[in-house]
Amino acid sequence: MPYFIQSKILDTFLQVLNMSLTASSIIFFVLLARLLFKRAPKVFSYAMWSVVFFRLLCPISFESMFSLLPINASPISTNTVYSEKPQISTGITSIDNEINYLLPVTANGASDVNPMLIAAIIGEILWLTGIAILLAYSIVSILRLRKKLVGAVRLYDNIFLADHIASPFVIGLFRPVIYLPSALSEQERSYIILHEKTHIRHFDHVMKIIAFAALCLHWFNPLVWIAFTLTIKDMEMSCDESVIKQLGADIREEYSALLLSLATGRKIIAGTPLSFGEEDMKSRIKNVLCYRKPALWVMLAALAAVAAIFIVFASNPQRTSMEWAKRLRVEDISKIELVVMPSDKDEQYRLFAHSEFSDVVAVVNKSRGGYLPNPESLAGSGVTYYITTTDGVRHIFSNNGYLFIDGDSYAAGRDWLSSWEDVKGNSPLPETFLFGNERFLTLDELKLIAKKGDAVSWDDFALYYGQDIGFGLYIMHYSMEEPYYVRVGGVPGESPMYARLYSAETEKSIDILQESIDDFVKNSEAEGL
Repeated sequence: MPYFIQSKILDTFLQVLNMSLTASSIIFFVLLARLLFKRAPKVFSYAMWSVVFFRLLCPISFESMFSLLPINASPISTNTVYSEKPQISTGITSIDNEINYLLPVTANGASDVNPMLIAAIIGEILWLTGIAILLAYSIVSILRLRKKLVGAVRLYDNIFLADHIASPFVIGLFRPVIYLPSALSEQERSYIILHEKTHIRHFDHVMKIIAFAALCLHWFNPLVWIAFTLTIKDMEMSCDESVIKQLGADIREEYSALLLSLATGRKIIAGTPLSFGEEDMKSRIKNVLCYRKPALWVMLAALAAVAAIFIVFASNPQRTSMEWAKRLRVEDISKIELVVMPSDKDEQYRLFAHSEFSDVVAVVNKSRGGYLPNPESLAGSGVTYYITTTDGVRHIFSNNGYLFIDGDSYAAGRDWLSSWEDVKGNSPLPETFLFGNERFLTLDELKLIAKKGDAVSWDDFALYYGQDIGFGLYIMHYSMEEPYYVRVGGVPGESPMYARLYSAETEKSIDILQESIDDFVKNSEAEGL
């Protein structure tokens, strides 16, 4: 198999795993809600399952501040299986730490095959095999059913009578057809026709296919089997209740007797291998016999529960990057740089004046689009704003075919992104320009580091934006708020030999481990007046 195709299949498998993990948490909540509202009409519990199948089948969603899902909808990324030290990221630190501790690490770096990659490939093969088995079983079931329908006679419209079936069912997607056992009495036939027409009116035949498609993709997840089974059960009970509501409570005993006579007949529905055992039919009969018109408060509470589940689980949580973009204010910014690549040499870079910040902020505040966990690589030019905020953090806000904010990609729409095409720089890109969004070191953070004294290590500076300027010696230069900067020198792996704070205005410096940073700043400001 070509590497490109194999890689795409593996990416799809990992995406399905992520979707399955997300849906699993929702299934637990639906099971709880279903238990709490067991006395409510089954149409409500049936409706709740639609959120689960949306999550199981749709790889993208909209974002909402009300979402209760973890911040990262794709905790298992391709980096997890290709990295020497695989990591997952659910957005919940305690869970990440526990799982990452157990993940296998490549023993000898790049020379060994990552055990996570081997496990992923084996899982991918098993996953495809399971899908093939379920689809094959479904096809065989449909073919066997078709044989039983040979000689079926049209009763009227889309309703047929067949001699070799024990239970009624609907088959077909765009033109659904109802098949009834020919042995049914006229009264039984009228009940069943109403029942099956209700299924069609509610698009239940479509829902069954959607549910079975989700089951095929996520067959490895036992919670999905539970969701599938209970969805069909709630679907049937909801339909039963609809029939009782239309015909009146007086027919409950007669209708229950009909269900009992069909108890062992329903094995295949619309081509999906769905088994209805006697226990399932017992619960349907009990539900019919006990059906009462629910109190208004029960209806309202159940409706509120369905709405809440849709709101908090159908949407993804807003990414912190998107929240930052929408809330950015001019007063939060200390510096804005623009890089346009590729472009003419004299139009590659621009340093914005403070009076121009508001125009850039207006663009950033209009950020939009759904989050893309695995965006495709797009060729073409890129417009990137490097926005340094007053807390020392450097943010990346870019248009490269997607909207890119601090490592997150969003499908913002071509109409808005194309409005960036006229953005240009006004000078060449400085040779000393550094790409990235590490934190800039601040004076307050430097004071905290200095308090460690001789215990200061290279790790204390690892998170900050720096450049090696040693030319053979290891000297790291850390930019700070003007006019200050820090230089740290020494041997990698050992304690730094020195760490000095400089003022570009006075051309003076101090050893931060031995002298007062506050006094140095005061003196520098006094000399600069």
